[in-house]
Amino acid sequence: MGSEPSSPKSLLQGQAEKQIPVPARGMIWVLAEIMDSETCFPHLESVAPKRKNALFLYRVQGRAAGIGGAGSDSAPGASLALCRAQTARPSSLEKEKMFAAYFDCPGGPENLCMKEVMKPSPGEGEVLVKVSASALNRADLLQRRGKYPPPKGASDILGLEAAGRVAGLGPGCSGRWKIGDAVMALLSGGGQAQFVTVPEGLLMPIPKDMTFIQAAAIPEAWLTAFQLLHFVGKVQEGERVLIHAGASGVGMAAIQLVRLAKAIPIVTAGTQEKLEATANAGAAAGFNYKNEDFSEKVLEFTQGASPRLQPLVDSVYPLHAIAEAHRAMEENRNIGKIVIEIPVCFKKGPLH
Repeated sequence: MGSEPSSPKSLLQGQAEKQIPVPARGMIWVLAEIMDSETCFPHLESVAPKRKNALFLYRVQGRAAGIGGAGSDSAPGASLALCRAQTARPSSLEKEKMFAAYFDCPGGPENLCMKEVMKPSPGEGEVLVKVSASALNRADLLQRRGKYPPPKGASDILGLEAAGRVAGLGPGCSGRWKIGDAVMALLSGGGQAQFVTVPEGLLMPIPKDMTFIQAAAIPEAWLTAFQLLHFVGKVQEGERVLIHAGASGVGMAAIQLVRLAKAIPIVTAGTQEKLEATANAGAAAGFNYKNEDFSEKVLEFTQGASPRLQPLVDSVYPLHAIAEAHRAMEENRNIGKIVIEIPVCFKKGPLH
């Protein structure tokens, strides 16, 4: 009944076995095993000719056509505005309301606002979570641009993961969770708000030594990396795993999970700073794809040391500064996860 897993690996294993759709709306990572000279990836033939057991982790963008650069169409100093639904003054009989990250029309970060919306009510088998933090993902940036709509029936509020406390239980809940339990979840949307509803089976307990900020950085990245490494790639001890974009949230998770599997993580990244961060996370070797050909070096490395599992949080932004968080991700400044902290309440009046 809400008991915590014995280790981060068992936490991820337990959720992955439930076949959680990881994450259909975020970045998709594909593992391919390079066999002898025969390969289904022609452009990789020069990388590992006649070499076996080299696992490669590839990032493929989902339905979107690639993310641009720094989002230069927006004013660099633009602040987040507070916007409200264009509705009549609510009556006392209306549902409770909450604040959420929102945009009324697609565009740049300057279109983001905190909007007062209806607080969700948990349905059959659902749990209401009071959100303390929600990490930012590139799918959020694409959704803001109008290029990545949420699935049918999902919340149109941004946020694909959240961490907080159980605030309510819908009818038919099994009794696994109780009010006040610290939980985290992978979502189809709605995480960047004060409250979100989640099917009870998709909630995960937060370990006692983990903060809400750290927990918010777990679901999307770590479940993605775990499922693809173990269920798709079936990584084995001693194998080599090449992780592109090694300093991203998924990359940092994959490095540590590869080490946990007693395999060898090798990464690529675009700056020396990011390569140093991946080395600190446990990468056995790293190469700057912008100024060197990693394909000649990546298969030479064969061993390394195993680190402690730990989500890497690059930066934390309050909800009212979410536009700046979007700019930071669009400019590719982050190493690890960007997390959005959700305040308990808001003061009336203009934002500062």
